[in-house]
Amino acid sequence: MNPTSLNIEDFLNHKYIKFDEFKDLIIFHYKEDCVYDKAWDEITKAARGIIFNKKTGELVARPWSKFFNLGEMPESCIDVLKDKAFYVLQKWDGSMGILYKYEGEYYVATKGSFTSEQAKWATEWARKHINFNNINDNFTYIFEIIYPQNKIVVNYGDMEELILTGVINKQDGKEKDYDELWEEGSLLKVKCAANGILRVFMSLNELAEHCKTLPHSQEGFVVTFPDTGFKLKIKGQEYLRIHKIISNLTPLAFYEAWDVKEKKIPDLYLAQVPEEFRTFTDEMNIIINKMHNDLYDEVLNEYDIMVEDYATKTKEPFDIKSFAIECQIHHKNNMSLLINVFKAQYDKMWDNIHKRLRPTGNILPVSYKVKCDIHGRLERINDN
Repeated sequence: MNPTSLNIEDFLNHKYIKFDEFKDLIIFHYKEDCVYDKAWDEITKAARGIIFNKKTGELVARPWSKFFNLGEMPESCIDVLKDKAFYVLQKWDGSMGILYKYEGEYYVATKGSFTSEQAKWATEWARKHINFNNINDNFTYIFEIIYPQNKIVVNYGDMEELILTGVINKQDGKEKDYDELWEEGSLLKVKCAANGILRVFMSLNELAEHCKTLPHSQEGFVVTFPDTGFKLKIKGQEYLRIHKIISNLTPLAFYEAWDVKEKKIPDLYLAQVPEEFRTFTDEMNIIINKMHNDLYDEVLNEYDIMVEDYATKTKEPFDIKSFAIECQIHHKNNMSLLINVFKAQYDKMWDNIHKRLRPTGNILPVSYKVKCDIHGRLERINDN
């Protein structure tokens, strides 16, 4: 898709895009199930707070298209990008704010709403502090909204700021580079993400290793390749660890989300998980389902062997009394589940399987454990 050909109809008719409206304006954002279904195309990527005028079709504000974590997509892998020049900006831990102009007044929207609490706060702050005389209306100005009531993970204390993170040409989507961004921050008299980067990283590997050492008071970095405009993000390992806890992404949370009637974790639950943990979520979903199905298969196999052995020895089928005695003597561990099978109580069996598998101490059994690195990749833990 040509970046200059964005039009409102492409977004209105897309199944994976939602919207919010304010007077004559409409803002688009991709739906949660777009992330879950990995339904990324040029339209869903662009639907991250893009604003149009409904009556005229005018493109009012154009933030960045969706960009991903290092290694999350084939095009964001180190091997693909290792020889390309890049610069980094500090990643601030707040909400994205999109400055736009309507009927001669400036407002700030968040990536999916004109009227969120963050948007209202940012609009008020901007009107008090930003020098609008230096705004070029051919560009979209992007900020990170930071104030105490909008704390995500990083505690910025009493800081109240709109931090300039990008300035994007509305027509072609190209953004101003590091030095230009710093100059724009000075003109607007706001803090800028181009300030405070004291270290030059010679490679993405070096930057990724550095992110493993970041304290939880730093979220990470946004990486931009100026030759192509390609962007990616790298978050600190400690930040992700705390974010995962806050988001309740634990074995117990996934276990409790497992639905006995559906015999799986509902898609609606999975679609709500923060994007940073999509790989972790997919793996945990597989593991929790596998734990249930493995026990179910184990019990059915055990039952079949019991029935065959008993018939071979006695030439008679089991009755409930003899079956219970056999379970008590030789199959005590799975006795209740085996009796569920004998009585064809399969709904009750699944309920009992689920109760049996509750993670002790919120820890998965060793044979099912995984670990997740800072890019969301998972590896099996060596059982040795």
